[in-house]
Amino acid sequence: MSVNPSIELNRLSEPAARDDEQWRARVFISYSSKDAKLKDQLMIRLKPMRESAGLIECWHDRLITPGEEWDGEIKKQLEQADVILLLVSAQFLASDYIRGVEIQRAVELSNAGKAQVIPIILEQCGWEKEVFCKLNGLPRKGKPIRDTKPQRNAWYEVEKELREVFEDLRRKRNHGFIRGRVEFLYDLKS
Repeated sequence: MSVNPSIELNRLSEPAARDDEQWRARVFISYSSKDAKLKDQLMIRLKPMRESAGLIECWHDRLITPGEEWDGEIKKQLEQADVILLLVSAQFLASDYIRGVEIQRAVELSNAGKAQVIPIILEQCGWEKEVFCKLNGLPRKGKPIRDTKPQRNAWYEVEKELREVFEDLRRKRNHGFIRGRVEFLYDLKS
């Protein structure tokens, strides 16, 4: 009898990753196509949070399928996001679509308390003058990822901070859900 190692590993993985009832934050990643390699580095850092811990579901424009209306899909995913990550670079800020659609809506959702927006600073680019400058960015010390040697140290800091954000969101979501159920059950007794 042979054992498929992938199936066995999935069977033994953390229960949260297998629990369909466990809430996952929806993460929208906004980036310039010129920064695709850095977006891929972020995805590597997010994978354990998605796969093992079951904390998040990630979405970015490369998940749009051929024949799908891209503008509508981007706007739909942006509206459904709990967390919006802005991968900030000069190319990102130079994109008319990113500025006019993604950044504008992200800030509106943040101001309305509907999504948490986190700028991830990839390079020096004057982001401090942008509409989202009031939001805390990563890496925390303000040193852009491209300026950190080795870059893996900056990515590790971003990974740690994002994990805390996602775990905190799950705690708040689960606490609110439990409190709501207790209040509902109390009302039934009255």
